[in-house]
Amino acid sequence: ESDVWLRLGEFCATNGECRRAEDAFQRVLQVLEGAENAHSDRIAAALNDLAKVYINQGEYSKARPLCRRALAVLESVYDPHHPSLADVHETLARLRP
Repeated sequence: ESDVWLRLGEFCATNGECRRAEDAFQRVLQVLEGAENAHSDRIAAALNDLAKVYINQGEYSKARPLCRRALAVLESVYDPHHPSLADVHETLARLRP
């Protein structure tokens, strides 16, 4: 079920439908957090995707904690230099003035 919501969120985000993308990524998180370990790389990816939506809406205060949480999850799963962390670092860079 989470894969369907993830694809919908990605589609909506790509097409500028921020509200629908936000709803879809929040649903992904609900499904994953209910079914998986809180330290899953899939949860981190969904958090980062939702953060990107908030950044596109100019809601940086909502995006920042999501990025931090995604980074913490990935750092608990992978080596600090793992390539999976790069996307979250790029998102965090978009939050800096």
